[in-house]
Parts: sequence; C-alpha cells; structure tokens
Amino acid sequence: MEIRAFAEQILFGTSLQDKLLEVGRVTDLSDVDRGGGIKTPGEPGRPAMMGIDDTRSRVSFPSLSELEDPTRRGHVMHFFANHELLALELMALALLKFPEAPDSFRRGLVGTMLEEQEHLRLYLAQMKRDGVEPGQIPVNRYFWDCIASMQTPIDLVVRMSMTFEQANLDYAAFYARAFETIGDQQTAEVLKLVFHDEIKHVRHGVGWFERWRQPGEDLFDAYCRLLPSPLTARRARGKIFDAQARRRAGLPQSYIDKLEVFGASRGRPPVVHWFEPHCEAQIAHGAAHTPKADLRALAQDLETLPLWLASPDDVILTRRAPSPDFLRALSNAGVELPQFVAHDPQKPARLDEHPHLSALAPWGWSPLVEKHLSPLVSQLPQKPPIWGQWSEARRSLYAKTWSVVALRQLCQSHDWPSWWSQPDEVGVVVHTQEDALERAKALGQLGFTRVAFKAPWGASGRQMIRVDDAMLAPGQEGWLRRTLERQGALVVEPWLDKVADFSAQFHVLGNRDVSFKGITRFLTDVRGQYQGTILGRNVVLGLGTEVHRWLTDDGRSKQRLQKALKQAARAVGLELAKAGYAGPVGIDAMLYRAQTPQGPCLRLKPIVEVNPRHTMGQVALALRGRCAPRTAGFWGIWPVRALGPDGVKGLMDAIQHHAPLQRTKAAWTQGAMLTSDPHNASRVVSAVLLAPNLPACAQLAQRLGLPSLTFAL
Repeated sequence: MEIRAFAEQILFGTSLQDKLLEVGRVTDLSDVDRGGGIKTPGEPGRPAMMGIDDTRSRVSFPSLSELEDPTRRGHVMHFFANHELLALELMALALLKFPEAPDSFRRGLVGTMLEEQEHLRLYLAQMKRDGVEPGQIPVNRYFWDCIASMQTPIDLVVRMSMTFEQANLDYAAFYARAFETIGDQQTAEVLKLVFHDEIKHVRHGVGWFERWRQPGEDLFDAYCRLLPSPLTARRARGKIFDAQARRRAGLPQSYIDKLEVFGASRGRPPVVHWFEPHCEAQIAHGAAHTPKADLRALAQDLETLPLWLASPDDVILTRRAPSPDFLRALSNAGVELPQFVAHDPQKPARLDEHPHLSALAPWGWSPLVEKHLSPLVSQLPQKPPIWGQWSEARRSLYAKTWSVVALRQLCQSHDWPSWWSQPDEVGVVVHTQEDALERAKALGQLGFTRVAFKAPWGASGRQMIRVDDAMLAPGQEGWLRRTLERQGALVVEPWLDKVADFSAQFHVLGNRDVSFKGITRFLTDVRGQYQGTILGRNVVLGLGTEVHRWLTDDGRSKQRLQKALKQAARAVGLELAKAGYAGPVGIDAMLYRAQTPQGPCLRLKPIVEVNPRHTMGQVALALRGRCAPRTAGFWGIWPVRALGPDGVKGLMDAIQHHAPLQRTKAAWTQGAMLTSDPHNASRVVSAVLLAPNLPACAQLAQRLGLPSLTFAL
C-alpha cells in the first residue's frame, strides 16, 4: 500500500475503521506514488457523531474529584481519543501536503501514526469499559485550527511534536498517577504506554527541528519565533513539568530551563505592564529628564515587580530578562508566570507576536511613557483607548499640590470627622520663597516648630526638606529657589509626630465609579523613604493598646479606619474621574499625635499624598492575598549595602538554609522568598518574610542578616 493512500483514508475516511486502518509495519508501505501537494480541507472526514464542527453544548473536562465516577472517567478517555484522532488526521494531512519532504521524515511520521492508532484503540477500549460511546460528548477542533494551516514540514514539527506532544509528556504522566490514585491501574498502564511513546514522538520532532532551523539561533528562541499566534511556548507544558522526559526526548537542558519558567498568554490578549517609577520626575522636568544613576539602578532592580499585579496571560516589559533561577523559584512558590519581554526603554516598544492587546498598564503615565508605548495603541481594542494614556490636561493630578487641595476640600465638607486633621495641620500651596517662609513662621506661632517643604513632584521622601524654626540651613535656600524655578510651587505643612503610615488602594473605573481594593500599613525610614509593608490582615497589629482602642473607637467601630479611608478614596476618586483619569490610585494616610490645649491626642490625616498610578501598596496587597489568613508577614525592600559582607548571595543562602518558603496548595504559610530578581540586583532587593506573628517576623529578619525591623510603638 502507498503511504499516500494510507494518509488519504485516515484524513478523509468517515468511520473509525477508516482511521484505524491496519497496514502492518512502516516498511510494508511504499512511497513511490507521492502525487502533488493537496490544499488543506476545511475539516477532516469524521463519523457523524464525532464531527469537529459539532454545535452541541460542550462538556467540561472532568476534575480529579470526578474520576471516581466511571462515566466521567470515560469522558476523560473520550477527550484523549479525540486528541489522538486529530493528531492522526493532521499527520496524514502533512503527508499529503508535503510530498517532497525527505523519505526518512515521512516514514518517521508514519511510524508515529501507527503508534497513535494504537493509543486511539486503547482509549476507545477504556471508554467502552466505562460505558461511554464515541460521539457521546461533543469534540473540539482546537488542534486542527492551530496546525492545519501549516505551510512547511517544520510547521508540523513545531506545532505538533514540540508543542502538543511535548505537553502530553506532562499530561500523560499526571493522569497516569491520578488513575493510579483511585485504583484504576488498567487506565494508568494505558497512559504510561502513551507517555513512553510520546517521548519517541517528541524526539522525532526535535531531530528534524534541529536539522531545519536556522543555524546559530538559540533552540528555544527559534521555537518561539516559529510558533504562530496565539500559540505560545506555554502550550508545551502540562499540569506538571517533567524535565527528565524532555531530556530523554533529546531536548537540551538550556531549552528545558527556559520552557519551565516561560510565561505567556494562552490566547487572551495580554495586558502590557512596564515598571517605570520615574514618571513624576519626567512630568516635572520633561521627557529629556535623566534620573540619577542610583535611581536608574533601583528601577532596574525592581522591574519585575509588576509580575505580582499581572495575570499569567499578561506581558511585562523588562530591560533585562529575569534569571531562570529566579523564575524557577517563583514557579516553585506556586506563581503562574506572565511573559517577560526584554526591551530597550530608549526605543518605542514593539510586541509583534501579540497582534491584539487588552490594555497598557505602565507603573504610571508621563509624556515619556506615552511616547514609549504609543506604537502599541493600534493593537488595543479601541483606537485611541478611552482612558489610560497621558494627557497634559491631567498633569496637575500627579503633583502633591493637587493632594493638598483635595485634602482641603475634604476638610471643608460637612461630614469631616473631628478625629481627622484640623485645618492648621493641613498643608498649603505657595509660589514664592517669601510666602513659604511666611507660612513656616505662621506654623511656628501655632506651635509647629518643624515644617516640611515639599516639591510638587517627588516620590519616596525625595524632593523634600525639613526646616526648624523657619530658619533655612545652609543649602536649603538654594534648594528652595531651584524648586520654585523648576516646578513653580511648593507645599508647606507642619511636621507631624507620626505614629503609623497607612495607604488605601483603589481603582477609578471608566464609569466614574470607585473600586476599593484594601488598606495597608507601611514603614518608612527617617527620611520618609519607603521600607516595606506589613502583610497581615490586621493593619493595626503591634501598635499598642492605646492606638488600637482609638482606631476602633473603644471597640464601638472596628472598621473605623477602613471606613475613613474608603470615604477619602471615594472623594478623591470622584475628583480624579472628573478630571478624566481612570486607573489605579494609592492614597497615603498618617496616624499622628497632635498637641492640643487639653493634651496630646491621636488624629488621622486621611490624605497625605495621592498617587494616580500603581504603587507599592498594590504590590503588597497582591502578596498579602497569597499568604495564609493567620500568617503575619512583611514585604520589604532592602539596600544591597545593608545585607552584610556576603550581600545578596548571603541572603539567598540564608533563606535556603534557615527559612525556605513553606506553603500549602493554596497559600504561603511561613519562611521567606525573594520577590525581585536577586541575580540582577545591584542596589536593592525585595523579599517577603512570613511567621506566626510580627515579633517572630522581626526575629526572622535578624536570622537572615537583614536590618532590624520595628513594627510596634
């Protein structure tokens, strides 16, 4: 029998008997009459009840808990049988489309098909045992739609052997164990046979891929380049990842390492994230602004942080590719990885492999960010999008002056609580040096001997000076003059006796509604620079009895702080929406001790600063969501210079030996984990610490050689 006739019967046959045509061995087939290449049919021939265009309602793939039910076990076999049938038909299509392919390739393909026929027979037998008939449930055409458009033999190798058959190394092994667990040894043995055959099938594809790919190109890069959208390398992995099976299939370790940690969309248009923390400085100083070297290094060290805000289908733009070891650690921690795409921040972004995008989500917007991401706008569902891009009309929203105005407006509202900041404790906006010093003197007369001067644009405690008794220290007058010249204004406010910092995280939605995400408590150093966030659900934990009683109104309102920050968030969110902004927002708030004629008392400043962008608080909330409910934790950012003589490596070794992350299937329970790539860190590194309580968390930091943490008053 000719190979061509064999392939024609399998592709166009309309019965299972046609698909299971027995021809003996590969050597029993001749390949003399190859004929010309055929055009791809719209679909293969099928029995009436197994048509791949079946319009019946789909049946979900059974969960592991459903495998005790014989019918649902039969459904699993039905799904697998359709996959084998599609593989047979697509390989037959390749034989008919590419008659000029090398003889050894064609005969290797036939050998694979004979084994796929045996798999199909075995699956059909298991279905029959469990009382499920072919066509009893609808079948899908996904494999056909992904592969039938192949234009060359290497397309088949890439899409079938190195993607779907490679993934089946994981699926076959996973379900073999699952059926063994429920005592169905017969089905487990079938899947073990399939597993071993799939190793041979992948090896056949790898061998030909090596022959046909461009010489000198990295194997994994070549594989990804040849995958058609929406297929990505994520489709080459299953529910587990069997590295040993891949090595047996001839894949090199470098390829396996990259595939294991590869993240990309499975088909949903991705959201594009980019960590650009200098947006406020760019707004203040213009697109030509170049951050100092230490700030550029800090941004590069933390550029993977959006992974905690992203879904597995999303894309994160990074200056450097994250190290495989870091990505593997994340995967071991149960993190489903997004796709990281290396890019040059000096050039416009390009994502040709994703023709359709859901949204652009940089850390924050600025003219430079808009310029950098503008080439991607045409790939969004709307052109231009209704929100999300920079607008000069919204420039003022990013300034501390806007935050002060928002707080003053809230302060004048009729429902301003007495336990919030009083008018004299709220900052004012000034435009001259004389007005700044006059305001400082006025605050001194009210009893505030220390005053803060803040530039409108500045982050993490930068662009701020403290002045005592309205007397400028050497160098401060120059800072005052330069800031007013460059930014046109200053915020002058009393330096308050801070007790604790809080933040409220929310989203302003496109319909001008506000979606509240949660509140966190964070720590800053003496200069006001962010150190980290407490991850426990109880944000007042460790603040002492007096503070706890005050924040809960002596137990009468346990949600008093949350309600207050929700109120502030809603007021701010509505003002942002009126200005045309929609997207993530963080509000910093402060609990402080005020001096009154009646003595000291606690007050809440509900708006210290408004940040209409992504924030560290949002990252902390995302990390908190991964922690077990009763776990106390801290997410911190530490300077590399503070890690001791062994630096980042010493911290990595300490975590591995003294506090490796422990988790259940659903949550992290205790230990530590680095949350930014330590292998690329030059200035800072971030990590999560988890323990039963905050004192234990502080002790854990000490054991790891981290600077001491103080959570309590």
